Amino acid sequence: MAATYCLHRLSAQCQHPTQDTAQAALLCMMSRLDTLRPLLQRNRARLLYDALLEACSLERSARNFLALVNSLPRDARVRWFSAVKKLAKPPEGEAVEVAARDLPDRRATIEGGAALDFVSHECVWLSFVGTVVFDAPQVELTLPDATAMVIPNCADGESLQRGWPTYEASPKHRLEEYCRGGVEVSEMDLPPEDAQAALLVSLPYGGARYVAVRGKVYRFMVTHEGGARPIYHGHRLADRFVPPPVRALLDE
Repeated sequence: MAATYCLHRLSAQCQHPTQDTAQAALLCMMSRLDTLRPLLQRNRARLLYDALLEACSLERSARNFLALVNSLPRDARVRWFSAVKKLAKPPEGEAVEVAARDLPDRRATIEGGAALDFVSHECVWLSFVGTVVFDAPQVELTLPDATAMVIPNCADGESLQRGWPTYEASPKHRLEEYCRGGVEVSEMDLPPEDAQAALLVSLPYGGARYVAVRGKVYRFMVTHEGGARPIYHGHRLADRFVPPPVRALLDE
């Protein structure tokens, strides 16, 4: 999973003809922020938010973005401001002019300002749908000194989770601990959805991933590394088997 997600302003290009389609693009972004929320709350990821976006527009009418947010129902407005004002951080670097091109086709170019913090190989850009450049899975950024770099780009929920680990239950680990061939086999008592959520906020150590859920420690191990998303299985780990360094990590 990427450490830093950047909600930038370059994808607000007055690309939507109506308020309804602009709201749909905003709600698509909010869904991604909801997916990121558990990671942000547990400091497993970082969200940077360029507040200059609020003066830009998704609508061809050029009504500013903040007015679009305020047109949403109250619960949606609360979700948005909770994410960008409480969970996100402002960029610290100065803005730099960039030219952004869609990859791999390079069909279009969008020029504008981006916070220098956003121009990093460690970042994933969060973009609003509706432009050729920012509907692409990757964006090539060219800086004023002609330096170019490729940034992963996320325009929907599927691309957000690109490369994230995926949980698949192992038949070996049942709901209760049992003995097989004289060896105790640990249980996996988390439902698949909870196990997936736990995997996403788990911490790596010694080739496995560990997480504490309601006072219990779980270990996840790679089942298949290939493909777009590595596959993990997991089980509960008895307290006596939790390595001290892992306990220290989980207690932080």
